[in-house]
Amino acid sequence: MSEQKFNSENNIDQIRELIFGPTMRDYERRFEAIQKQIQDLKADLEKKFSELKESLRADGAENRESFKKMEARLEQFRKEGDTALQSLRSELIEKIDLLQNDKTDRLQLANFLTEVALRLKGNDVMQQLSEQIDASK
Repeated sequence: MSEQKFNSENNIDQIRELIFGPTMRDYERRFEAIQKQIQDLKADLEKKFSELKESLRADGAENRESFKKMEARLEQFRKEGDTALQSLRSELIEKIDLLQNDKTDRLQLANFLTEVALRLKGNDVMQQLSEQIDASK
């Protein structure tokens, strides 16, 4: 019986091979070709990923260096701005002092001209003013 079972299985395999054999072999070739393409694509993808990763590392280092340069330039601009601001403040203070001096000079000039006018009118006016001031005390 076992021999008959073996012959029967063998016959079924032969029949299956006759009917489906060429189609199955074609499917196997296609499947193997697809597997090969998948492996090739995977290897290509890994290679490109590795290249991209390395490129990003290089770009990152370059960007860090560029950032440091920009940071240094920004600090330089800040210092120059501070210097310019300090210079403008000093110049403004000088101008304010000049204006205050001009105002003081005008006041002194007005006092001087008043005194000259009073002297031109005579000492009597001065005495009268002094008397009025003394009287009001």
